[in-house]
Amino acid sequence: ACVAPDPYLTNLAAEKTKGRAQVFTDLYENLDAEPTPGSFDLVLMAESCQYVNPERGWEQHGRFLKDKGYVLIADFFKIRPLDRDDLSKSGHDLDRFLSVADESGFKLLKKIDITRETAPSMDIYQGIITQYVFPIAEAIFEFISRRYPLIYRFMSMLFKEKILKLHARYSNQSAAIFTQYKGYFILLFQKK
Repeated sequence: ACVAPDPYLTNLAAEKTKGRAQVFTDLYENLDAEPTPGSFDLVLMAESCQYVNPERGWEQHGRFLKDKGYVLIADFFKIRPLDRDDLSKSGHDLDRFLSVADESGFKLLKKIDITRETAPSMDIYQGIITQYVFPIAEAIFEFISRRYPLIYRFMSMLFKEKILKLHARYSNQSAAIFTQYKGYFILLFQKK
């Protein structure tokens, strides 16, 4: 089965699996009657764990997995508290996440830290934002300010603070900052 909230992704999954997999366009937390409880050997969460409430996620894993079933996760987690307002808040706290897993009846079998191997992608990500996204947005605002000054002033009043916060946050996404606060892990759990 495949679960994703985006119809584009679920349509692509249905196409790629040629109908051999059940596909659900919904949030994982919302799945209720289907798929059949206790019918899966493995739940795979690749870059999706951070979007699922930990308590509800582990509850769902417990429902859908067979006895001794597995949960395999590849995602990033906070490894220390964020001490600056301009940092990305995404990712669950790793220690709390592991604690919730244990309390929910799952044993951690393997924890592989791949932060060093994945962190360079954050420099690429930040480079795209600072070299392309910010300049394009600035050019659009410059055009609006010259062509439609009243609209520009109105937009500035409404969105200035939000834009400054986004600019600060997305200017602080480098590999060095990422590795200071977050780690990327492959985690394998088994239902107890």
